[in-house]
Amino acid sequence: MINKSSKILQIFAKKPWKKFTFKEIKTQSKNKSESYVYNVVKDFVKLNVLKQNNVGNIIQYSFAESQMAISYISIAAEQSTLKEKHLPFKELNEMQNIIPLKYYTLIITGSYANNKQTLKSDLDVVIICENNTKNLYSELRHYCEMSIPKIHLYAFTAKEFYNMLLEKQANYGKEIVRNNLIFTGAEGYFRIVQEAMKNGFDG
Repeated sequence: MINKSSKILQIFAKKPWKKFTFKEIKTQSKNKSESYVYNVVKDFVKLNVLKQNNVGNIIQYSFAESQMAISYISIAAEQSTLKEKHLPFKELNEMQNIIPLKYYTLIITGSYANNKQTLKSDLDVVIICENNTKNLYSELRHYCEMSIPKIHLYAFTAKEFYNMLLEKQANYGKEIVRNNLIFTGAEGYFRIVQEAMKNGFDG
């Protein structure tokens, strides 16, 4: 089910805080079959991946507060990234091999995240981990500087990233959630975003 319906879940992965009407889901998924989209959405509601919200006569759907939702949407987000042919996957995989961490999230943001990069663009990479961001910079600095395209690395602890989402003013954390491609570790990312949503984050 996840493979055929990933385009629908990718809509929620891009804006997990947003509620969508059925019409918006159908339009953004670019699926011409109304019955297919309807059945997929209903199935995801039953699985507690999506939540149905009734607002007067309008029915809206949103990212459910469940581990099932995080698992499904994480798969869809990473699948979407792997289909982006403009990304320098060779460099990303090489970088991944030298990251001195077992658990982390790696996100592409900036111009490469929306396919607006030029030949002079740096590749903006964000790593979210539990701690030791200073060690991360020192371990990856040489590779990032020598890579083509040059990699501009940002590293945050999960707590730092979470706190940025809850701040009232604009910041880089909020830019990340609005414009990103998740290369790996999507579950960790969506757990943070979901927790922030519970505490007032709305994009």
